[in-house]
Amino acid sequence: MMFLSRSKRNWLAENLESSSSALSYGFQDLFGLSPMRYLKVRRLHAVRQHLKASEPESFSIAILASKFWFCNSGVA
Repeated sequence: MMFLSRSKRNWLAENLESSSSALSYGFQDLFGLSPMRYLKVRRLHAVRQHLKASEPESFSIAILASKFWFCNSGVA
């Protein structure tokens, strides 16, 4: 799943024939989260499920993080 940037959020809102603010309010009402936070929680859940289902020797944390669009920009 991909990070939902402002332009992607606007694209999604347009394709749903909605405004970006209506999309944000809808997510807040339905899930109690912003669209970006909702997707981050979904990605974290997917990583957790993958970790639980895999043998420790069969994957790299760095590859798994990259697969789910978690990256370290080098900022502490």
